[in-house]
Amino acid sequence: MKQTVFFIGFLLGLILFFPVKELFFYTQRVLQKKDIHIQTKIKNSFLPTFADTKIYKNNILLFNIQKATLKPFIFYNKMEIKNLKGLNIKIKDLNITYTVFNPFEMQIKATSNLSSLIQGEINLKKHFVKIYLQNPKDSIKRLLKKDDKGYYYYAIY
Repeated sequence: MKQTVFFIGFLLGLILFFPVKELFFYTQRVLQKKDIHIQTKIKNSFLPTFADTKIYKNNILLFNIQKATLKPFIFYNKMEIKNLKGLNIKIKDLNITYTVFNPFEMQIKATSNLSSLIQGEINLKKHFVKIYLQNPKDSIKRLLKKDDKGYYYYAIY
């Protein structure tokens, strides 16, 4: 019984004191080497929230993000982004999910002005992104590929 209580306390402490700010600043330093700069306001709370975020590449504004919330849990991590705008793209809700049970994939789900529903994956092992767009606008269909599941965007990084 004592071991169970200790284990639960340890997990709660790990979640509460996870060094999210340090992880963010490390990511910021890595991206600066590629001339990508992030300006944001970090709100301290149980779940870290980034507000009024601007992302620049070569001093050109690429994206504005109204709000992003990071939910770091032990076996399941999620980032919820609200109102991402840039490059003629407006994404109302974007959710990126990562789980340790599938450590080489990140799942993406979003709603956008380009498509009624966007779902896909980022494969960290094979280095590709595949995103399906449900009912995409005609203006972007020529940029997409099509298979039996519908229109999709595929990129290797």
